[in-house]
Amino acid sequence: MNRWFKKLLDRGSRSRLLVVACVLGLIGLALMSWSLFDQGWIPVMMAMSIGQVIGTLSFGLFLLVVIIDLRRATFRPSMPAQASRKEDR
Repeated sequence: MNRWFKKLLDRGSRSRLLVVACVLGLIGLALMSWSLFDQGWIPVMMAMSIGQVIGTLSFGLFLLVVIIDLRRATFRPSMPAQASRKEDR
């Protein structure tokens, strides 16, 4: 793993990454919506190329936030260990 990627996973600001992911998602959505209203070849090509790249980058940043959250999480067992009762003995 690259040093900067490991540093990003350890110290990454989740809220900032999530805001960037949301903004990129909205930009990609705007490009794709533009191709619905203007049926020319330029808007369609922009939506299929640039809009797709921006949307995929947005999804990748969201997955990075999920990975950072999972690395920082402390997991507890869902079922507590049962203590021995007098009735069971």
